[in-house]
Amino acid sequence: MLVLYIVLSIIAVMVIAYVGFVLVSFKISTTGIQKEDDLFSDDQLPQLLPYIDDMRNCRMWLDKVPYDDIYVTSYDGLKLYAKYYHCEQPRAVAILVHGYKGDGETCYPKISKYLLEQGIEVVIIRQRAHVHSEGKRLCFGLKERYDVKSWCDYVSSIIPKGMPMFVSGISMGAASVLMASSLELPGNVKFLVSDCAFSDAYKEFENVAKLQKIPPFLFAPAGRLMYKITEGVDIKKERPVDEVKHSRLPILIIHGEADDFVPFHMCKEIYNACSQDKELITVPGAVHGMSYLVDTEKCTEAFQRWIDKYLVADGNT
Repeated sequence: MLVLYIVLSIIAVMVIAYVGFVLVSFKISTTGIQKEDDLFSDDQLPQLLPYIDDMRNCRMWLDKVPYDDIYVTSYDGLKLYAKYYHCEQPRAVAILVHGYKGDGETCYPKISKYLLEQGIEVVIIRQRAHVHSEGKRLCFGLKERYDVKSWCDYVSSIIPKGMPMFVSGISMGAASVLMASSLELPGNVKFLVSDCAFSDAYKEFENVAKLQKIPPFLFAPAGRLMYKITEGVDIKKERPVDEVKHSRLPILIIHGEADDFVPFHMCKEIYNACSQDKELITVPGAVHGMSYLVDTEKCTEAFQRWIDKYLVADGNT
């Protein structure tokens, strides 16, 4: 009888722990950004501190650029928001997709300035469940991919016919872009950019659990179960690395070599799986999401090379 009680106690503890991890996964998925920061603060990660002043100056520059508030309705009925920044004599448009709990003005101040000065207008979207965009839950790219398509379709419809576009994402935003790579996007979308995307959301859940010293064998399955129940999606079966095998567009892949949040090896998995023209840019010393800051010259040259190749050389601009 004592053995039975012990076994039942162990099972009860495991069930309680599993439910707890499901609830933690639920909280993670429902915690988007709920307010808009005007400028970068000095309480950022230590790795960001050397770049704060430059980022702040670029953000202040961006805040002075004229923009329109634009909206689309997602395939599942959410009202999604974006800022469309304008420049004189535009020759192309870039759609920028931020990461988890981010906003594009914080993720993309430097590259937005660079693009606008190149005559490329910038649409900075707000992903579902982030400020000004409706939604209660993030889906780590599984539903956001259709939002990317909605934005591409809408922006293509309001710009001059044939004006070329490209789409760039960072972190979870990059995963959203990669998940959309196999969808039928408008013909004037010429290429995609992925900066530090995860190749597999389930494996990323496992990696985050390890970093937080949480048992991955409990946390990742709990997250998978939560998404199956609440969203009807399977983070283990629907993976960016699989979608790029069927990509309809070329992909520029960027990743920091010191990234442990989204492990560096994932960019190689994505690169090897990609079926279209591709290029892999790696940045020594760059942690998650910081490649463009650590080596702005290298990343800008890559962007310019792809702009010249796909937006200019093809006679698009």
